[in-house]
Amino acid sequence: MNSNTIAYVGMWTGIIGALTGVAGSIMGFVAYRHSREVREADRRLELDKLRNAAHVAAVSLVDLLPRALQSRKAVLNARGMLHSGLMQRFQEQYERDLKRATELAGMVPNTQAAFGSLSVSALEKQIIELDRTKGWIDELLNTYQTAVAEDEKMREEICANAHAKK
Repeated sequence: MNSNTIAYVGMWTGIIGALTGVAGSIMGFVAYRHSREVREADRRLELDKLRNAAHVAAVSLVDLLPRALQSRKAVLNARGMLHSGLMQRFQEQYERDLKRATELAGMVPNTQAAFGSLSVSALEKQIIELDRTKGWIDELLNTYQTAVAEDEKMREEICANAHAKK
């Protein structure tokens, strides 16, 4: 082979390698940007879902609290303990929990809140804060659901005792 031919082959191979490297860099950059956009979209979706779940839990809690108080009053009244220390302690705890439930419900962003302008780190911070808030809401919700279930069990016992006395 002629030395010029080898030089031309080397030159064209180098040019093709350089173009391949540039194209690979461009495709890598595009893929990186795309993966970042997908990650942001995933975080926004996760935050929206968490906000909706926290909103539903907060509404359920605010609806449940007065029913739980009325339920406890009715049961303790039927047992002749409406003005007892037990009712007083429940009432005091209820007042604290009602205040806390109102605070927690206020910490949940409203359903019209848009998270489009937040960065990934800000979205992750919001997710963490909202998850913590939802955990507190769920804890109170479980406490009062348990209290209502206990009241229902006491009602059944009261009814059973009343039927046994007849």
